[in-house]
Amino acid sequence: MEPSSHVTFIVNPVAGAGRSGRQWASRESLVREYFPQADIQFTHARGDAIGLAASAAQRGQELVVAVGGDGTLNEVVNGLMTVVEGSRPCLGLLPSGSGGDFARGQGVPSDTDGALALLAEGPARRIDVGQLQCGAQAPRFFLNAADAGVGARVIERMQRGRRWLPPRGSYLWQSVCGLLAWRNPEVCFQADDGPEERVKIKALVLANNAYFGSGMCIAPDAKVDSGELAFVVFGDLGRLEAVRRLGETYAGKPIEHKRITYRTCRKLKVTSASPVPVEADGELMGYLPWTAEVLPGALRMMLPPKA
Repeated sequence: MEPSSHVTFIVNPVAGAGRSGRQWASRESLVREYFPQADIQFTHARGDAIGLAASAAQRGQELVVAVGGDGTLNEVVNGLMTVVEGSRPCLGLLPSGSGGDFARGQGVPSDTDGALALLAEGPARRIDVGQLQCGAQAPRFFLNAADAGVGARVIERMQRGRRWLPPRGSYLWQSVCGLLAWRNPEVCFQADDGPEERVKIKALVLANNAYFGSGMCIAPDAKVDSGELAFVVFGDLGRLEAVRRLGETYAGKPIEHKRITYRTCRKLKVTSASPVPVEADGELMGYLPWTAEVLPGALRMMLPPKA
């Protein structure tokens, strides 16, 4: 890989309920074995990693590593995407967050030594990035998945409440509570140049990776380098039926149900007369309408070879 003087690690010490910060003291010595002259930067507040990643790119760094979970990775991606494509450093991940869905879907080693060996030896692969504009807000980039509906409501619930269960258990519990309270809104969507369609939804998911929600295999066929996004519609399911189907998302294969559909698209417009919340990579974005698209091969990332 590049000389270690051209490598920046962006550490989110509060990721994983503070586990990332607690682990760093023991991890740093191993990081220095692989990258002796690496620049180490720490975040102090939400959004810091965006600026740190952008600054690293502007200084000519060749590898920028997110140390945290999916939220930290999302911020680093958004920072790298602020610079022109030819100047973007390669992206890396040293997992230490709560959910770890992107790492799970791409086979990034969970142990420090394995993850650092991948960062040092590669390979670097071209990956797609999703771009989402929600309402009148500025576009936001996502690497894992974006959704409108009950999934975003679950994120709201998790941010308000204390997490007294492990990540998967906490997300599953809040998902059940959210599904039982959710009333299915009607949305109108247009995929690529297809016709407009109206449907009541539990959730509408646009995915670049198979997993979200701490291990839910929401889009089993999603590929990070396909040039398309997986598009999953969870339609007008009843509350109890939705809770029953929730468990099937952990099986790693599509759910067979007439009101659950799996497609792919390059662009997706979604509107609703109701205030339907939106999230991307576990971060609340606002409310519909949204316009989303895939940016094929927009980043290089240190990932295991394709199976």
